[in-house]
Parts: sequence; structure tokens; C-alpha cells
Amino acid sequence: MHGGINGEVTQPGPEVALNPMPMDFLNFGLLGETSSHTGFGPSRESSWCYPSTAWQKYPHGEPPADTPSHGNLSDGEDAFRQSLWSWTPREGDHWRSQTAELIPCLDDLLSDYIAQSPQTYACIPILASTRHRLVSMMLTVSGEGNYERIMATFPSLATLNYLLSKDLQCRSMELHSWIHMARRAGFFQLGPFDGPLPRVDDSSDTLEMKWQTLGIHILNVCTQFSLALVMTPLVKYTEMSVPLPAARSLWDASSAEAWRSAYLALENQSLASLPQLRTCYSNFATLLHLGDALDAPSAGLAILSGLWMNVWQYKERVKARNTSTETLHTNTNSALIIQSLQHEARGVLEDFKSVYTQLTGTMEPNLLALHEQQLMHLYISLEDVQYLGGKAGEVEARRVLPLLTRWVKGRASRQAAWHAGQILRVSRQELGPTLRASIIIALYHASLTLWVYSILSDVPSVDMPIATSQRQLHQNRDHCAGREPLALVDGEDTPVVQRFLLVPGAIAAITPSVEDMQPIVLHISHASAVMTAIATLLRDRSELNAYWDCPSLVDNLTRLVERLGRTAERVYR
Repeated sequence: MHGGINGEVTQPGPEVALNPMPMDFLNFGLLGETSSHTGFGPSRESSWCYPSTAWQKYPHGEPPADTPSHGNLSDGEDAFRQSLWSWTPREGDHWRSQTAELIPCLDDLLSDYIAQSPQTYACIPILASTRHRLVSMMLTVSGEGNYERIMATFPSLATLNYLLSKDLQCRSMELHSWIHMARRAGFFQLGPFDGPLPRVDDSSDTLEMKWQTLGIHILNVCTQFSLALVMTPLVKYTEMSVPLPAARSLWDASSAEAWRSAYLALENQSLASLPQLRTCYSNFATLLHLGDALDAPSAGLAILSGLWMNVWQYKERVKARNTSTETLHTNTNSALIIQSLQHEARGVLEDFKSVYTQLTGTMEPNLLALHEQQLMHLYISLEDVQYLGGKAGEVEARRVLPLLTRWVKGRASRQAAWHAGQILRVSRQELGPTLRASIIIALYHASLTLWVYSILSDVPSVDMPIATSQRQLHQNRDHCAGREPLALVDGEDTPVVQRFLLVPGAIAAITPSVEDMQPIVLHISHASAVMTAIATLLRDRSELNAYWDCPSLVDNLTRLVERLGRTAERVYR
């Protein structure tokens, strides 16, 4: 498959089945288990509220005396339940309850895709009379005030046929089946490059046959899905015996002739010297000796994607410990093993960053975001944050609240907040359109980290306005005797940041960029202002280039982030 190795997530071409509202993709994180598309059962139809923390049943008796009370958390649940993809109907609700968040007109959304991808229908097309009956059914159950809206926005016959055809096509392109077939066919075990090399005297037919090959795009895609959905990776780097990707110029070649010209222009034409992907994890310094035969960005993305497995193994071990019926601190050996897994995963990530920076001089934004995202996952369980928000019910929420309360008092919470801030910093850089989706997911997870840190931490708010300029910040420091300077978690690694990471009770902030204004500082304890700033950043990242446009995803996440901020101010303060 030409172009299989790609340093970035590629956009679907006209031949790829496109679902404008992919439920399995949108249902990552805290959006709940609401659709049969995800493979889970139906959502709970009953509504419930978290009881007060003081009344919760702790597994080992009364709650600790220093456990803070955050009041009734039902508003926090509502913030997640109001998400379009997690909306659960209650008694008295009707089909128009979520009208404000529905896409206004499918015809407008899909017109470009329908024009670019003429349909070859795998089934009998829908008749016009069938569409008329569907419209009639909608009008029957609606009020007269909605007639005009229904008639104006109901999908056209072409749109209905397009959606049905795409749905049927998607059934044959499900990710699991694709991965299993690739694994069984041996595409993960190609070994060192031993294929025919291009020659000057090759004929067009011979050159065309040499040009075709399959890359390691599967590993990158599976890692992105695992990060987004917080689920087990489907592909492990230990089974990837394919060689590292060759020079980018070879993969960007538009024809076999261009491919040959790019190969002959390389200083290092020994593609057989490219090591296997799985052998690089024991010695990253191998990358420094491959010269221009290596596509550094693609190789870096592949290696980082494989390193996610180390982080996942640590997270699974922590999850097993936290769900154990035994006391958390009785098994010393288990604690040492978990700690060693964390140190190993972090050490390998930092070693790779050091070698890659030495190789290329700097780390690309997509690699840096993936690097910081994995480091953040080492210090926070986003699954627990989801459960606290009401994803799995009251029992799970009661179970994870003591865990997260204990977590926020330790250094791990500040480390997670620091890496979340670094994700914000990376996302402000100029990004290509093909990086937009992965950055949106990383931003959303970073917002959850800062949200839970803000609502559960006991760090007092600094005596200054929520938003203040850098000049005013220094004045307020002098005015507030005994106050330590703010650590900017989305800034450079400074001594102030190191103090924040090491000393409990240190205060931190973020610096959202505002046009036509001096840089401002948002204290991290002001959840509403911080979440509003992140929501604005989410919109900005999605609107930079019209080539990548997924309003249903970004709008839904933006509303959820804003609601979480408002809920934190109303309930937890």
C-alpha cells in the first residue's frame, strides 16, 4: 500500500468510507456508553445523584478526617450527561429535547462528500415514496411549530442513499477485522528490507511492481485509538518486525519514476541497513547512524506509538491494585513492581526524546504532543476521572473518589497537571491539518486532568483577579506577602515549576493567548476560567484550516468542557 508509512494521520480519500458522525470515535473518554455502535449495552435510563461525600460508605470504615467535602456531585454528572452522544432520556423528555445540539441540516454537511464520491449502491436505492413516508412519520409525532424546520432540514433522497450505502460499506472495514487479517497475513513480520531495489535501466512495468509495498501505519492508528478511547492497544511493538520507514522522499513519490529518482538521490542507499522496529526499543542510539535512508518523523511516530504499550502495562497494574479487596499498602512487593514499571516507562520516553532531539534538532508538534500525552497518563487515571463524572454509575463514583482525593494530595497530581499544561503549549503551535484530530483528543484529555486537579485540590486561590496581566502579576506578588510565584504549567521548565512539582501546596497557572492584549495568567484553581480558555483553544485548533472540519466532535467537546468549568465553580467551591 503506497503511502502506508506516514508521519501523520492521513485524511480519508474519496474511496474511504466516511461517517460524518462516527459514534465509536466520538464515544471516547467521558462521553459514556450510550450507543450500540460502541459494542456496549444500552445506557441507564434512570437518573441518580452522588450523595454527599460525608455520607459515602468507605470500604474500611469511616472516612478520614482530612477528607474534603465537595457537596452534591449531581451537577458534575449532568455536565457529562448533557453531551449529545451521552444524552439519556428522562421521564417527560421528548425527541426535541436535544434539538439545540443536533446538526441543522445533513444535506449541507454531506453535499461535498456526495459530490466527490459517486455512489455504487450495494443495495436497492431508497425510493422517493419511502422518504415521503419517513417525513410523514416525523410530522405525525411533532407539533405544528416544528413542521417548517423538519421540512427544511430532513435529508434529501441522495443523502439518505449516501448514508445507507456508507453504513453498509463500513461493516466490511471495521478495525478489528483489518488488524487480524494483517496479523495473520504476516504484514507485521516482514523482516529486514530484501526487496528489489530500483535501477536506472528498469522498465516501467518492472519499476511499478517494485514500488508497491505495505507500511506500519496500523501501529500508529491503533495507538491513537487506544489513547482516545482509553482502551487496550490492539497491536504491540513486540510483534512489529517490519523495518523502520525509509526516507520520506521515497514515500512521497507520486510515481514509480519519481520513486526511483528519490532513491538514487540518497547518500545512503542501503535500505537493508534499516533495523527492525522492535529492535530499536533496546537502543535508540541506532537511529543516529542511519543517515538520510531513514524517515525520522515517521520512525519517531512509530517508536512512540510502540512505547504506549509500556504506559498501558503500568496503568493496568495500578488498576488491578486499586480494585483489589486487600488493603492498598499491605503488599510491598506489588508497590515496588508498580513503581519500577512507572520509572521504566518514563525513563524510556525521556531517553527517546533525548536521542530524537539529537538526531533532528527538535521534536515535531505531533510527536511532542504524543510524548507529553503518554507522560500525563503515567500520573493520572482518566478512567477514574470518567467514573467520577458519572460514566459507570454511583458505585464506581464512590469507589474512585477516595482514590482521586488521595491522588491530588501527592506529587503525581502535579506531574499530571504539568504535562497537561505542556499539551496546551504544543497545541498553540502552527499545526498541519492532518494533526488536528490527535491534538483535539490530547487537548480534551488535558482539560480533564486540569479539571479534576482543580476541583479536588485544596490549594488556596492567590489574592489576585482571575485574569491579570504579567505586569500586574509582579505587583500582586509584592502586595501578597509570603506568596510564592506562580508556576506556569504551559511554559518553560523553570525553578518555579520544579518547586511546584516538588512542594505540596505550590500554586500554578496557565497563560492563554489573547489577541490584542497583554499575556494573561489564569490561576489553576479557577476552574471556570481555565476550562473556558481550553474551550476557546479547542475552537481555534479546529478552525485554522477548513480542510479538517468536524464540527460535531469539536462542538460537543467544547460544550462539555465549558459545562465542567461552570459545574466546578458552582458545586466544588
